[in-house]
Amino acid sequence: MYFKSWPFKVVPERSSEVWADRKDLLKQLNFLVKDSIEKGRSSICCFWGYVGAGKSHSLFYLKWLLEKANESFLIYSPMPKQVRKYADLYQQGFFKPLSFLALSKMAAEIWKRLSKGLDPRNEIATLEKLTSDIADGWIDFGQAIMNLGRIVALTGSVRDPVCLAVEAWLSGVRLSRTELRLLGVSDSIKEESDFVRATSSIIRLLTYRKNECTGYRNVFWVLDDFHSIATLKTSPKAFHQVQQGLKDAFNACPDNLCLILSFASRDSSKLDELLIEDLASRVSRRIQVPPLSDEEAAEFIVDLINFKDFKKDDDGDTYFPYTKDAIQKTIELCKERTDCTPRNLMKWFENLTSAAESEIYPKRIDVDFVSKFFGKE
Repeated sequence: MYFKSWPFKVVPERSSEVWADRKDLLKQLNFLVKDSIEKGRSSICCFWGYVGAGKSHSLFYLKWLLEKANESFLIYSPMPKQVRKYADLYQQGFFKPLSFLALSKMAAEIWKRLSKGLDPRNEIATLEKLTSDIADGWIDFGQAIMNLGRIVALTGSVRDPVCLAVEAWLSGVRLSRTELRLLGVSDSIKEESDFVRATSSIIRLLTYRKNECTGYRNVFWVLDDFHSIATLKTSPKAFHQVQQGLKDAFNACPDNLCLILSFASRDSSKLDELLIEDLASRVSRRIQVPPLSDEEAAEFIVDLINFKDFKKDDDGDTYFPYTKDAIQKTIELCKERTDCTPRNLMKWFENLTSAAESEIYPKRIDVDFVSKFFGKE
C-alpha cells in the first residue's frame, strides 16, 4: 500500500486531529474557542456550506481541540429526526449524547465541596446552595443532583439505584411514585418549560466554578445537520415550538454556552428561512465552509498525505505517491465533474489511488495514469 494507513475517508472520524490546509477556517475555529472561553458570555454560531464541504469534519476537529485543552465540555449531536417539540430535542440531541459519567463526577465534586460531611445541617445548606446557584430555584433539580453527588462521592458508583433513577429522571422518563420518593422529587420532567429548565440547569452544573469547584469554562452544544429542521415547515406549530424552546434555553444561560448550528446550504440567506426570528436575532457569528480553490485543493491533498498517521516514509518527498502535476491534473478533472469539496476530492483520490495500487504499484502515479483513469470514468 502507498500509505501507512488509508487517508481518504468520506465519512469523518468522530474525533479527529487531522487538519489539512484551510488556514482561514482553522483560524476562525481557534478564535471561536478562544473568544468563547475568554469572554464567558453565551453566543450562537452558525456553520454553513455546501454538502461535503467539511462542516462535520470541522466540528469533529473542534471536539478534538476542546478535549486537548480540557477546559470546555462539548455535547455533539446530529439534529434528531422526528422531533415535534423541544422535549424531543432535549432528550435526543442534548441529554442522550451528554456524558452522564462526567455529569456525575461534577455533581460529586460539588457535593463534597459544599456539604463537608453528612451532618443534616450541611445537607440542607447544600440543597439551598444547589437550588439557588445551579437550579435557579428549582428544588427538584437541586434535590436530584444532591442525591447523585452524595452517592457517587461516597461509593464511586454511577450504577447505584439512586444514580440510575436520577439519570432516568433527567432524561425525561416518567418515574413511578416509588422512584420519585427515592429521589425526593415531586414529579417527573414533563412540560416543555421543565425541559428548558433542565437544559440550563445542567449547563450551569457543568460550568460551576464557585466554592473551589473546578467546573468547565464553558459548554459547546453542537447540533449538526440543523437544516433538517426544514422538514417541520409543514407543521408550523412544531417548527416554532422546537426553536422557541432552544431560544428559551439559550436565554436561560447568559454565560458559558456556545450553541453551534450547522447547515448544508449554498447560500447564507437560506439560514434565515430556517430560523424563527427570535432565534436568528441571537446569532452572533456565521462561519462559512466554502468549496476549495485550486490552490487550496492542492494544499489540502498535500497536507493530508503528509500527516504522520498516513505517510509511510519520511523522505522529504511531499507529493508521493503522486507527482505534483498528477495532483493538479486530478483536481482539474474533478472540478469538471463536480463541486471541489473535500468529500468529492476524497472520493476521486480514493478511486484513483486504489486503481493505481491494483495496476502500477509501487510505481508513482503520474499525469498519464491520471488521464487514463479519468478517461475510463
